[in-house]
Amino acid sequence: MTELYTESYAARQRKEYGKWLTVCIAVVALTLMVCITLCFFVSTGTARALFFTVAGLSTLSGWVYILILRPKRRSALAQYRHCDGMLKKGANESEFLTGEVRVLPYEVQVPGSIRVKPVKLINEQGERSLHMNARFSLPEGRLALRCAGNYVAAYEVAEDA
Repeated sequence: MTELYTESYAARQRKEYGKWLTVCIAVVALTLMVCITLCFFVSTGTARALFFTVAGLSTLSGWVYILILRPKRRSALAQYRHCDGMLKKGANESEFLTGEVRVLPYEVQVPGSIRVKPVKLINEQGERSLHMNARFSLPEGRLALRCAGNYVAAYEVAEDA
């Protein structure tokens, strides 16, 4: 069975989150250090110019964080938390399903979490809706799936009976 969530994948997600967190901290620290350094050059003649420089630098740094860095950091944190949660569920809450699988061609953003692709599983019990992390791909056709919490955690091509 092909496992989608492994310890090595979780380690990569943890490392990616750590990288974005480090970049965010570095941007904030650099902005603060530059502003403090500029404060040492204040005099009666340069006060107005340095005020606008510090205000502009702080504003620019804030917008860079809000528009670029924060979404990347939050996405990496959501991926890490999702992967960690799936690994913790593990075999305890797993359900094995077999049937015809069809991955729908669009993605959905789960609020405060990851992007998922809807997956339809059709078998003798009927049709069932599942979800799959949008970063993964799943072959279509007759598959045996291991699901945890309505998410596809592993798959393999099913043997025809």
